[in-house]
Amino acid sequence: MKTEIVNGISKEGENAASGKKRLPELRAIEWTLQQRDVSNIGPRVFYSKLYGILTCGSAAFGFFALYKAGFDISPAVACGVTFASYVLAYKLSCRYSSHPWTYTEKLDAQLAKYNPVGKEAYRDLQVITKETGRLDTDNIHKWVELERRAIQLASGASRPQGFIDKII
Repeated sequence: MKTEIVNGISKEGENAASGKKRLPELRAIEWTLQQRDVSNIGPRVFYSKLYGILTCGSAAFGFFALYKAGFDISPAVACGVTFASYVLAYKLSCRYSSHPWTYTEKLDAQLAKYNPVGKEAYRDLQVITKETGRLDTDNIHKWVELERRAIQLASGASRPQGFIDKII
């Protein structure tokens, strides 16, 4: 089935429901852009540290529960095992995680997976990215705004009926 495109907006039954589905994807793309600009570590390292902290906390809680139950546990052993659990969880999750190493890789995957409403703006972003050889933050922000506008137009949400119908 061939999709008809008018003014960069596909006419295959775009409605408010599909727009509501796409808006969280656009927010995720913007969040990834923000993280790429402010973070000095990638998503894989971030989640690995998070898993390590959760594992370390669980081990510490377990040792505390054993201590309160009356078991005689050396503080050095408890601290050593707790720290070792952090290191092990961090290393294993860094090695076997499916998260990308950098936010640029994550952004590339999100943009490749996204099915745009404004096809023309998406193609323009592809051309600009091909020419510059990188995913530029400003260009992606412009595309996100154009895509939001295309979603609003496709869903009919941006028609100012009250203003148009007012007779002066």
